[in-house]
Amino acid sequence: MVIKPFISACILHEVHLNGSAGNLSSPGYPNVTSNPKTNYTWVISVQEGYQVQLTVYDLVGSWRWLTIHDGMFQASPHIGDFINGGSGLKPWSVFASGRRLWVNFNGCFPRVFFKLQASFKATKFNESKSFHECTCRDRRGKEAGREKDE
Repeated sequence: MVIKPFISACILHEVHLNGSAGNLSSPGYPNVTSNPKTNYTWVISVQEGYQVQLTVYDLVGSWRWLTIHDGMFQASPHIGDFINGGSGLKPWSVFASGRRLWVNFNGCFPRVFFKLQASFKATKFNESKSFHECTCRDRRGKEAGREKDE
């Protein structure tokens, strides 16, 4: 009997977005992306003296969630994990504490689908805008949204 090892290759897509404003979306948006074993990452950078504001207009997914970190790396401080905001819901925003934001949808699992439409812009740095506020659900299905980080 020959035992074959289970090999699971994950395709990594990392896009760096720079500038004062821009858009990001899942491949083929507005259609649902169903590329199993694909990890999508967007690293957003705006000019010095500004902070990133990410606004999510449409987020639908299965089994996995959109993860956002305050900085340009996965090891940067964790802002939150978000799922199934759904089409037609009120857009929600996340503010970085500085000029960079790391956004990821890890679809490296079978039966995963998602769609995402979002935009980013540079906003004048304001310490009071180091928070996220949204009408969305966290990865446990609970209503997400928190006021300013203390």
